[in-house]
Amino acid sequence: MQIIEELEALESAEEFFEYFDLPYDPDRLKVIRLHLLKAYREKLMAFPKDLTEEQWAAKAKEALALAWCEMSVPGAKAFVPHGGCASCKSECTSKANSFDKFDNYAPAGP
Repeated sequence: MQIIEELEALESAEEFFEYFDLPYDPDRLKVIRLHLLKAYREKLMAFPKDLTEEQWAAKAKEALALAWCEMSVPGAKAFVPHGGCASCKSECTSKANSFDKFDNYAPAGP
C-alpha cells in the first residue's frame, strides 16, 4: 500500500502528526515520543489484513490520535470515537465527534 510506504519514509514523531494534519503539543511530544511511537506501531500492527488503502489510512490517523490521547494527558482513559467507551463514564466520549479535535478530550474528573 502506498500509505505504508509514505509512513515508512517519515523520520520523526512530528512528521507523523504533520502527515495526518493532527494537532500536538511539541513540548509534550518531546517527552513521550518513543512511548507514543511504540504504542502507535502496536495499534497499526493490530489492523485487520483485509482493509482497503482508504480504510487503512483512516484507521492509521485514528490510531495516532488515540495513542496521543492515551499518552499525552496523565490519567486519560482511552475512548473510541463516535461510539464512546463502555468502561469510561467521563464526558470526553460524549463530546467526541471527531479526532480532529482530540487534544481537547481530557477526563471530566476522578
